[in-house]
Amino acid sequence: RPIEKREATARRQRIGRTARSFGFRGCVEYRHVYSQTGGAQFCLGPNADADLLVVYAEAFERDRNPDDFSLEAIVAHECGHQRLLRDRTLVSIGHRLAGGIYEEVLASLLGSFVVGESRDAEYLVWKATVDLASVGMSPEDAIRTIEDLRRLLRELA
Repeated sequence: RPIEKREATARRQRIGRTARSFGFRGCVEYRHVYSQTGGAQFCLGPNADADLLVVYAEAFERDRNPDDFSLEAIVAHECGHQRLLRDRTLVSIGHRLAGGIYEEVLASLLGSFVVGESRDAEYLVWKATVDLASVGMSPEDAIRTIEDLRRLLRELA
């Protein structure tokens, strides 16, 4: 459904503040459309200032559901993608584990650090764990892998 101009402006301001507070560099946009991407998308530009973070309408719907990801968790995950591709200390890990599910796992874990000790951090770690399990990793191996990756990322980040 259409939203008022005032609501669209408020959404743009909120996602801009949130992304900047998480260290995002580049352009931040809101699009009042449904993307089926989970609510947001990171687009790599030729440099960090040209990177793009697009947040879609479903991110705000998910944010209203207390059992789903908050807008902050969604944006933090996308900011994790940028850090993975732009932070020199993380690039080598990103290249070694790039592609497929590992990029999503690493983005979620990096996002879990920027939201601090919160329910959002917990949800992002759970998402990473489920992502590993979804490709056939046993629950025990998924948990061990997440713990190892979090330890490594904490040392590097």
